[in-house]
Amino acid sequence: MNYLIMGNSGSGKSTFARKLQQVTGASLLPLDFLWHQTDYSEEAQIWFQAEQEKFIRTNENWIVDGNYLGTSDLRFQHADILILLKVPRLLSLFRVISRSIKRKNNPDSRPDMPKTFQEKFDREYLDFLLYIWRFPNNQAVRLEQILQEQPNELQVIILKSKRDQKIFFQKLIEQKRSKES
Repeated sequence: MNYLIMGNSGSGKSTFARKLQQVTGASLLPLDFLWHQTDYSEEAQIWFQAEQEKFIRTNENWIVDGNYLGTSDLRFQHADILILLKVPRLLSLFRVISRSIKRKNNPDSRPDMPKTFQEKFDREYLDFLLYIWRFPNNQAVRLEQILQEQPNELQVIILKSKRDQKIFFQKLIEQKRSKES
């Protein structure tokens, strides 16, 4: 089974993806880890796409954590399930600011980010917070358009709360147990 985990920054994608990996045993590719170890150049974009292609080609069951809609075509073509985490934007903002402060004090607090990545509380960071605020009106709308253009039958699961996530994992574990017995 191949999973895409998407949602606003701070929605809990990486935490969810790590838990999904534990339950399924599927290989995990955190896109932030790849992208933020580059210099963000055009060459980096080509490398970023190639790394995703290689990951999808070399893993039978996989999980890709992250949005990066500009390189999503291949992922959508090969995915079976899209899990969309939808949380209120204020919660997303709170989580992002909290994790930024936590990471400043302990770089190991975000295993989905390269050690070399440095977050600065500057204009670029404020732009990132604005991106989060605008996500429901911009990126989420773009994601909907992309989904409508997909030729394959991608199952979309929308999880809006920790409770929804807990129920999802309970069902997944039950399905796994029934297949094993």
